[in-house]
Amino acid sequence: MKVTIRDVATRCGVSVATVSRVINNSDQVTAETKKKVLKVIEELGFIPNTNARGLSTRSTNTVGIIVPNVSNPFFGGLIQGAERAASENGYQIIILNSGYSREKTLKDIMVLQSRDVDGIIMSTADIDEKTLDYLHDNQIPFVLMGPVQYRYPVNYVSVDNMEGARMAVQHLIDLGHEKIAYCTEKHDNYLNQLRYDGYRKALTSNGIEVDQRMYFENDVEKNVARMLLEEKGKRPTAIFAFNDNLALSYMEVLERNGVRIPEDMAVVGFDNIKFASYYAIQLTTIDNRQEEFGREGFEILMEILKNDGKKTQQIITKPQLVVRKSCGSK
Repeated sequence: MKVTIRDVATRCGVSVATVSRVINNSDQVTAETKKKVLKVIEELGFIPNTNARGLSTRSTNTVGIIVPNVSNPFFGGLIQGAERAASENGYQIIILNSGYSREKTLKDIMVLQSRDVDGIIMSTADIDEKTLDYLHDNQIPFVLMGPVQYRYPVNYVSVDNMEGARMAVQHLIDLGHEKIAYCTEKHDNYLNQLRYDGYRKALTSNGIEVDQRMYFENDVEKNVARMLLEEKGKRPTAIFAFNDNLALSYMEVLERNGVRIPEDMAVVGFDNIKFASYYAIQLTTIDNRQEEFGREGFEILMEILKNDGKKTQQIITKPQLVVRKSCGSK
């Protein structure tokens, strides 16, 4: 028997209007009630305004985009690329910000379902197996921006993250660095694993031992203090950062502590966001062409919709090293 919005309301002990407000992400519902309703929606498998295909078969010429942080220049570029492609094809875009919350990502997917979007483009930054199961089980057309591990074929667009990281670290090694720090924000995702593997591959292929003391995550201020407490000869002489935002943060804190870049510390990032070339000491980085990603993601989604998802596409692009001043070779 099909689960209705009334079934959800009855289970929760709230009105149908309250359930509707939760589905539509209204701020007129308390956080506690939202959490309760979303839990029951998941338990009952309720899908707002959809048929068995997961989203309405009537095209609305609307696509949803879910990213973890709309203020991050990388995701801004991705959105811009998708938005331009959508405009050229007569589509509108609905953008939702998940805030790096896996729980909110799932809720955002439900919100987009309730609005009858034709499909969803989303980042892998806050995707887990539970979310992928929901997308798969409800036959929702979607494309991921970034690599993912899943038991079923998934459509995605990604740069070769391992190779990009290897190229960045190899460049530092070619400049004479051996004490190279790997700096990241979080360790528990597949993307970080790929970039760290590339970092290690560059070191080991050059006969340099992988030193766990060179692995730094999260707090930039504390990590810089930790680096500077090491004796010269033991402290890092170069940093490979997980992304450009993080690289720029390290550069700022290092400079405040009297560390000259690149004379005392070379820095390389990943993403090639626009700010990377604007900073006083321009950042060497790996270009993964965010706008191109967004465009390709939209185009793949259009093919899925036209062909009913019969063909899985996984596009992995080649990274490009962009050499600027922060590593001392320009």
